[in-house]
Amino acid sequence: MSSQLFWQLVVNGLSIGAIYVVVVFGLQVIVQTTGIVNFAHGQFYTIGAYAFWFTFVLVGINLGLSIILTLSIMILFSGLTYRLLFHYVTKKFGPGTPLSAKLLISAMASVGLMMVLARLIILNFGTAIKGIPSLFPQMLMIGSVRLSAERLAVILIGIFIALALYLFFYKTKLGRAMRAVSTDPLASVLVGVNSTLISLVSFVLGCTLAGAAGMVIAPVFALYPEMGTETIFMAFLVLVVGGLSSYKGAVAGGVMVGLVQSVGYYYLGIISNLYIFLAAMVFLSFRPGGIFGEVND
Repeated sequence: MSSQLFWQLVVNGLSIGAIYVVVVFGLQVIVQTTGIVNFAHGQFYTIGAYAFWFTFVLVGINLGLSIILTLSIMILFSGLTYRLLFHYVTKKFGPGTPLSAKLLISAMASVGLMMVLARLIILNFGTAIKGIPSLFPQMLMIGSVRLSAERLAVILIGIFIALALYLFFYKTKLGRAMRAVSTDPLASVLVGVNSTLISLVSFVLGCTLAGAAGMVIAPVFALYPEMGTETIFMAFLVLVVGGLSSYKGAVAGGVMVGLVQSVGYYYLGIISNLYIFLAAMVFLSFRPGGIFGEVND
């Protein structure tokens, strides 16, 4: 393998991994704080990509405003979804409800939402493949290696989002409240934390992260209605490999899966995904809590 090919595969894998990490961060925020396992997360990822395509390509709004509008659409749509559906689902959760029961109840609701959103995406945007012109079409020379600027941009955006989330969770009052609810919901309520508001904010943040990931990757890959379904399966794989409650695990799992997928696809094609799933099953047989996580009830 030449050094050129090696570094191209590494950059491609890291860019894919960065998207998985952002999507998984969204899943973790929702699961840990609200107890909701959102199987419709992939549809929110798809909506983010199509919303960016609609504003930037179809309407022709400039890049900066398109980004703001896309994120605004995600915030409003996810907030409305929570208020109309998951607000009533979480009302069934008591202080003593185990995590496994919360996941099961919310999973049934989110599967129905997933099917509804998948149909709405097709009805509104059709089945034809759509694309967004590359925002960074240049190739960068690093030493003797030529690398894609847009792939490097995806990696940098992923790092920026991860750092921004760290600052939010550890340096802001709202972020610390969300961490407290995820650690001990009952104690948080007793000290005056508004758990209803925290659940809403957590769900909106998680879904907006999924939409942001779709928006970031939209200029790199083609847009089609099933794109979110494929991504969410890999994101759940990253989630269980890295650990349900570990953000470090999400980063490690995302990078690992992205690199393996990049190299595997080059040598084996689409069948490489099968080997990734088989390897994950073997891994989880010996460490069911993930790389950095612990087994949850």
